[in-house]
Amino acid sequence: MVVRLHVGADGTPFRVELLHSSGDSTLDRAALQTLRQWRLHPATSLGQAVDGQVVVPISFKLT
Repeated sequence: MVVRLHVGADGTPFRVELLHSSGDSTLDRAALQTLRQWRLHPATSLGQAVDGQVVVPISFKLT
């Protein structure tokens, strides 16, 4: 699965987009919920925190 996070200058995701599904809606929902709780270091421009985007690939492995 692949997700795009739109991250605010405060490091919190303000939009989470599913770009490519894992093929299982339950796994997709769980991953999206988890990513919404992430806190990241924001992008910077000229030393100032700014909104940014990051693409996150997620692999699920059953063991």
